[in-house]
Amino acid sequence: MQGLRTRIVEAGPADGMPVVCVPGWASSAFQFRKNLPALAEAGFRAIAVDLPGQGESEKPTDPTFYTIRALTNHLQAVLESYRTSGRSASRSLPDQAGR
Repeated sequence: MQGLRTRIVEAGPADGMPVVCVPGWASSAFQFRKNLPALAEAGFRAIAVDLPGQGESEKPTDPTFYTIRALTNHLQAVLESYRTSGRSASRSLPDQAGR
């Protein structure tokens, strides 16, 4: 993930269908503190991501880390890490793309 420390908060069963929550700018995964347990209780694998500059993720000073393209690439790298790490939630991520 571009070598940046990234905060990821997870809840729910490892084999649950993943739901990825991404906060808007100037916010953090903290805004999903009530949603994550509810999603987990419903059987989903809830995943909230603080993008660079948000919440507890690293805050680089280089402005190129904050372009739409850079933030999109960072989120894509986070999701790809699930797919390639063997985490069970990752099995559903590619199947849900484009739906």
